[in-house]
Amino acid sequence: MTKTYTDAKFLPQKLVVDGAKRIFAQVQNVNKGFLEFDDTGDFTGFVGASEVTYDFLTYLWKLVATKEQRAQMDLFVPTEYSNLCLDSEDFIYATISTFDGAVESAEPIRKLNAKGTDILVRNGYNDPYGDLRYTEKGEMKGPSKFVDICCLSNDVYYALDNTKGRIFAYDFQGICCMPLADMVIKPDCL
Repeated sequence: MTKTYTDAKFLPQKLVVDGAKRIFAQVQNVNKGFLEFDDTGDFTGFVGASEVTYDFLTYLWKLVATKEQRAQMDLFVPTEYSNLCLDSEDFIYATISTFDGAVESAEPIRKLNAKGTDILVRNGYNDPYGDLRYTEKGEMKGPSKFVDICCLSNDVYYALDNTKGRIFAYDFQGICCMPLADMVIKPDCL
């Protein structure tokens, strides 16, 4: 029996195919993770849905609020991914460019295993989230928002920041090798 994905607003943005010929699709307006298709093209489910976080007091308030009040509140929904790529071992590297709260806790770069669990190593002085300092004023305000990612065979991955148009390179430990726009080259990470 063929299983298909039947959403009427199917807007695929990017596809990757792993060594087992599974297809992973990043689809616009889908916040359940990446769509996974088997080697025959049958839809098998979602992989890597972002964990939903919420404030406990807000959750309690939603329990006692009226239907009209709940309709006015923010929904607890996962964030949709902005891009993906596969590394040499078929792990999915993914970026998220929209997040609430502090960028430090958003984990805008993720490495997903076959179960969709984030296994990205974050052993640097700072987690891989782009600019460590940023302003809230001007044209290039706010934290880095990664819109693309690329993995090399030497376990270095590059993330494209849409906020300032910079590329950040991180090694397999999550240590920033260089923001490329600054032309700071550290030979030990190449």
